[in-house]
Amino acid sequence: MKKAYIFIGFLLSIFTILGINNLLSNNSLEAVETTTITATTTTTVTPTTDYSELVSQIYESIYEDIYEDIYQDVLNELNDEFYNQIYLQVQNDLVNLIDQAEFSIYLDKFQQDIYGVVDLSENSVFGITAFNDIEGSVGTGVVYKYDSINELYYIVTNYHVVEGATNYKIQFEDNSNVEANLIGYDAVVDIAVLTFSSVDLPAVVNVAALGDSSAINVGEFVVAVGNPQGYDFYGSVSLGIASGLAREVDSNRYIKYIQHDAAINSGNSGGPIYNLSGEVIGINVLKYATVDIEGMGFAIPIDLVKEVTERIENDQIPLDTIMPRLGSSFYSVSDIIAGDEISISDMTIDGILVENKQVSLPTGITEGIVVRTVDDNLALDTVLKGGDLIVRIYDAELTNLSSMEDYLYDNFFAGDSVTLYYYDYRLLTNSYESSLSSVTITLK
Repeated sequence: MKKAYIFIGFLLSIFTILGINNLLSNNSLEAVETTTITATTTTTVTPTTDYSELVSQIYESIYEDIYEDIYQDVLNELNDEFYNQIYLQVQNDLVNLIDQAEFSIYLDKFQQDIYGVVDLSENSVFGITAFNDIEGSVGTGVVYKYDSINELYYIVTNYHVVEGATNYKIQFEDNSNVEANLIGYDAVVDIAVLTFSSVDLPAVVNVAALGDSSAINVGEFVVAVGNPQGYDFYGSVSLGIASGLAREVDSNRYIKYIQHDAAINSGNSGGPIYNLSGEVIGINVLKYATVDIEGMGFAIPIDLVKEVTERIENDQIPLDTIMPRLGSSFYSVSDIIAGDEISISDMTIDGILVENKQVSLPTGITEGIVVRTVDDNLALDTVLKGGDLIVRIYDAELTNLSSMEDYLYDNFFAGDSVTLYYYDYRLLTNSYESSLSSVTITLK
């Protein structure tokens, strides 16, 4: 610090020469005569009552020479003793805080996230008992809505849990239960909604948060909650990862399941899978289980579940499902084409089975779907017949049966209207009309 003292003393010496010392002590400033000062450089000072210019000139002339030396001297003064004083002060402050309050320190955030999911599920995931005079079944459901006006909780489960039953109960962990009412279901998607009164409940009930299944990533952790093998294992929790998305696991391509490896068993049906944020992202529905297969569970994506439950609540599910259906069986032209002809092994026209027809395709047509049979009371009943060739829905060209299903499933629900473009098949001439026909039908 010696250089700092020299620098300060040097400035005081200059002020003394200028007479500034005396001026400052008298709290007044007066003009002084012109004075020449010789230091490292020679500076001429002009009489003035403003000494800021003089100070700036002196500062600039010596700053670069001694600044670094002074800076290092200050750093040298910050020794171990100084740092120890700071450490002791922080330590004393921390001890005082601990004396005043309790702290819970979680070293593992992942573990804490799981605890959070379990806490949320305890008051929103319950047992579902469905029975009639002959038999009953046990499953799981999750509360997703509360109607404060009618004092009702809404709980979602699988349709197969309640199928064929006439009485329903919500089962709580302490073996108490309350009656529930089935308000609707989707037999194809396998979703059912029940309600139960919030009055005088024997347990605390909270509404679960529904997440966004479109935001799920493969490898993301999921937590399954349910009652595997019944209420002896009430509220079991298992952990896994999302193993695959948009899985098609049966002949029905409408549902794109979430595949996961969290352990689920009979009784988990209708129970939720959560993400680690505590949001429900799917409803468990089935698993593959053989001696050769392990860890393959499947859940209905919550985005589809939300669509179904909303329509159930509004009584907008025609013929027991939201899945858009034409209600017919078809051939893909690509599967039966040979040259410019198609070979239809069998089809039904006005209730009559017609077999083994070779039919020339309309000019320029090489793709589409051919009606094989038409189901009673569904979309194409009395509208189209066996042999008719559908080539377009609105502006969407149909290349095969899969393209038709994908277009319908991605864009429509049961109850929506669509316009089909087709070539009419004439049995008497075993040929197609040359002009394209159209018809608007309601999907069922």
